[in-house]
Amino acid sequence: MSKIKVEITESDLSPDLIEKMWNLYQRYYHYSREAFVQRIPTNTHYSFYWDQGKLVGFTGMRINQARINAKNRLFFYFGQTVIDQDYRGKSLIQSTGIKLLIQ
Repeated sequence: MSKIKVEITESDLSPDLIEKMWNLYQRYYHYSREAFVQRIPTNTHYSFYWDQGKLVGFTGMRINQARINAKNRLFFYFGQTVIDQDYRGKSLIQSTGIKLLIQ
């Protein structure tokens, strides 16, 4: 198994990528394709996990900014997550968080 690439993007996803996401998602969850696709725009960003060009997982995120006590703050919500069973336990969600903080 090679090093897994963590890629963070906005939620404007191509039909091809949505299809790859669905193919992974449907193996672990019992939602309809329609319900799955309807959830996509509720996230502002996605983190994708790639192994040599193969999608092995993804995390839906909401990243929002608010002004609190005269300071700008970022809020990160990690939600809809699917990681292929063979790739679990590889700190992919933690890698996403670190990548967000250093960007």
